[in-house]
Amino acid sequence: MFDAISKVISDELNQLIPEDTVVEPYRDKSLNEWRTNGSYSCSISNKKMIELKVNQREYAAVVFSECNHFLNHACEHRALLLNTLSGEEDPSPSWGIVSLYYMALFLALALTRACNKSFVFLDKAGVAQLAQDTGRDNDTPGAGSFIFRHALEPDTFIPKVTVSRTGASRFHEAAWDTVSKFMNSAAQTIQSQSATRRPTASEIISLRAAKLFEKPFPADGAWQSIFRNAVNYR
Repeated sequence: MFDAISKVISDELNQLIPEDTVVEPYRDKSLNEWRTNGSYSCSISNKKMIELKVNQREYAAVVFSECNHFLNHACEHRALLLNTLSGEEDPSPSWGIVSLYYMALFLALALTRACNKSFVFLDKAGVAQLAQDTGRDNDTPGAGSFIFRHALEPDTFIPKVTVSRTGASRFHEAAWDTVSKFMNSAAQTIQSQSATRRPTASEIISLRAAKLFEKPFPADGAWQSIFRNAVNYR
């Protein structure tokens, strides 16, 4: 149904995961575990970002595994919702909304992995570990929300991962903002590809889906989190 958006994501995945990468979705691999045991070295560190030289296949396998973990979490929430709605007891609508929210959040986090913009929160110790503890606070970002993005050096083709700080202090809000920006970018890509011809049915419905991530409320792209907070903490 959303083939046009899937095409944008698959283009990113093709760059992220090279041929012959060993992917094991059921292994306990995560970016936090990779941060501790992974093969990487810090080449640049400053207040805004950290640049790492990495083993591309190792990094790609970790991202693939983590994406599957998030999808599994989302499926668990979906099963809980379906079971609740099919039962005889009157379910709590508030708890149902919160469960639906977390199902969506796990899907959103999986999407950030699939589109090569892995969204992660790092505390001060995590930042220092990635920067290999330079010992100079001025040469490392502070704790907060970061985006991990893989790329190849254009001249040397050396694989690197740029860990950029988002500037947001709240994890959920920053995650939704990251997804919103990706969907807006995907919509622009689809529009440019269909500018000189009639859009396909998939492109039309994909653009409609992307518009759901626009800002219907003055919430800086994080209306989902504001809505969940209003229900959860009322």
